[in-house]
Amino acid sequence: VKEYYNLLGVALFKQKKYEQAALNFQKAINLDQGSAIDLANLGLCYKFLGEKEKAINLLSEALTLEPGLDFAHKHLTELLNG
Repeated sequence: VKEYYNLLGVALFKQKKYEQAALNFQKAINLDQGSAIDLANLGLCYKFLGEKEKAINLLSEALTLEPGLDFAHKHLTELLNG
């Protein structure tokens, strides 16, 4: 039921409820540790919560698993250059 947590996380993220979204993406990752999209989404939550190092680590891990995640690459580049 990983998809449930992903969808709930996305809905909360769109409402700018980053802490709650992060909890749901973490639950999805707990069910599937190889979920690049959930790692990237969790990284974005941490980016918007101001936790730069956590965000960089998660986005990097997501891109290692799935190099084609363009949004993750964009945000990682912003974090590394900004």
